[in-house]
Parts: sequence; structure tokens; C-alpha cells
Amino acid sequence: MIPLRRCGRLSLVLAAAIIFAGRAKCEETYPLPLLPREDRAIKDPITGAELLFVTTNPARDHNLYFHQRSWLSDDSLLLFTSDRPEGGLMGYLFATGELVRLTTPQGGLGCATAARDHNRVFAYRPPDIVELTLAIQASPDPAASPSKVTATERVICTLPQGAALQAGLTENSDGTLLGLDLRWPDGEQGVATASIATGEIRDVCRFSFAGHLQFSRTNPNLMSVAGLQDRLVVVDLSRGGQPYSLHHQAPGEYITHE
Repeated sequence: MIPLRRCGRLSLVLAAAIIFAGRAKCEETYPLPLLPREDRAIKDPITGAELLFVTTNPARDHNLYFHQRSWLSDDSLLLFTSDRPEGGLMGYLFATGELVRLTTPQGGLGCATAARDHNRVFAYRPPDIVELTLAIQASPDPAASPSKVTATERVICTLPQGAALQAGLTENSDGTLLGLDLRWPDGEQGVATASIATGEIRDVCRFSFAGHLQFSRTNPNLMSVAGLQDRLVVVDLSRGGQPYSLHHQAPGEYITHE
């Protein structure tokens, strides 16, 4: 178990279980803009593997980090981000090849992850954590009539004033919580959770450095965190959020958080 104050250069402060009430809002439904397909399929000349390039725009397009879910639960849409002028968070419709911009009337979205169940996406629109439920009507002839994608938005919670999300959201294995890598108004960084149903935010623990937050895919109470010194740290919500080091690095030893 990691000492509460310090372990090597990884400083930890176990915060009290502070609960912040989320801000409830009514749901709002709106259409999402679509762009024409630009995909290209080729066969690898050596292996014969079928390769699909979902974007060919000269802009820089990026997949989500592998800690986040990139596919909707029914595999109908692939999430990615783009620095094209009308980019940001986007999706590729496998049925038609069209691209969808996942944006809201109040602004763009970041730190996204798809939900494990239903066609939902969790994302950050400062200072809110939002849930978008997508309804997709694929067109039989997109060139003549584009598909229709609508989003029903629900604000899960609003972060405390001055707090900011540092990295992508992560959903726990039973779909009840989101893990938040937060920088608090006092400059401290730490792990928090938000109830997907109620929006309650729990201040779990504080780190001198916390990165690559990821919920276990099988245990809803376990999160892995990459600390500054000990890269393999587990936070167990069933034990009050106490952080544990799985391996203490020796000087010069190379350890990744994976």
C-alpha cells in the first residue's frame, strides 16, 4: 500500500469523500451536421488484408486514445478527432461512409468516450460533462439525400468553479460512473468520479501527478492511474479510494503504465 503522504517522488494525499451535486438540465435534441464520404478501401499487396482509410482529408485526423471506447455499442459509428476547419469530435458512419460532426449548440466537445451500452457518447464541454444519445437514420443514397443523425443531449454534471478535466473520460464496467482526471481550483490534480445517473461528483484522491486514468473493464470499483514515480497505481473505490502501488520502481527502471 502506498503511504498517504509520499512514496518515492509520488506524493499522494487521500482526500475526504467530498461530494459535489451535479446541475440537472432538461434534455435537448438537435440534428448533427454530416459531411460527404471521403473513405478509401485498398488491399494490402503483400498480406491481402482489406484496409479501410475512413478519412483522406489533408487535415490531421486522430483516433481516440486506446483507454477510451472509439466505437458506438452497436459498431455503427467510429469516433475520432480532426483539426479540419469544421472538425473537432467526429464520427464515421459505417453504413454509408459519411462523416458526422459531434458538436452542440453551446460549443464543441472533447475528452470523449463511447458508452458501453446504447448509442451514447460521453464528452466534456467546459464546464459540463455531457451525454449524447445518437439516433442514426442511414440514407440508401447519401449522394442524393444525406443520412440523418440526431443527438439528445443531457448534462450529467457541471464541474466545480475553476476545476478542469485533464484527459479523456473513462466509464466503469457496470455503466454507473465516469472517472475524471481533474485539476482542482487550487492547482492540485487528482481522481474524481461522476455518477452517470445523478451527476454527483466525488473527490476520490489527490496526486502530485495523475495520468492515463482508466477503469477496469471487469471490476466497477478499480481504476488504474499512472503516477509520476510509480507508474502502476490502482485506486480502489470499494476501499474508500485508497491508492495502491502495484510495483515500486527501482532507480533507472523503465516501467510503463500498461
